[in-house]
Amino acid sequence: FYDALLDLETPEKWKIESLTEIAKQQQASGYLYEIVYAIESRIETAKPYSKLPIWYLLDSIVKQIGEPFKSAFGETLPQLIVKHMDFEDPKLNDKYTELITLWNTTQVFPASLFAKVEA
Repeated sequence: FYDALLDLETPEKWKIESLTEIAKQQQASGYLYEIVYAIESRIETAKPYSKLPIWYLLDSIVKQIGEPFKSAFGETLPQLIVKHMDFEDPKLNDKYTELITLWNTTQVFPASLFAKVEA
């Protein structure tokens, strides 16, 4: 799974859908936290413009699969957002703002999670 994450450099829908399906299969086999760790690690180590597709993958997984991924990602999401979403870059700022607004308005994650980001 991690090797496939390394190839996710652009937000190609078919790659994100494929990795979402792999995550679903791996979670069913008991590898939930390995998948979460791989995605979090990739967000932490990717170059700024390579992070956005990983964030889109996280979005796809929590929307398509839901629990237990929502809870697992929710544990560290505030810290990941603060440290690894580059709001200073005008090209990325709009994309990240859209993503967080969508998560907040559709309640993909609890509002309390976003209060931690704003604090």
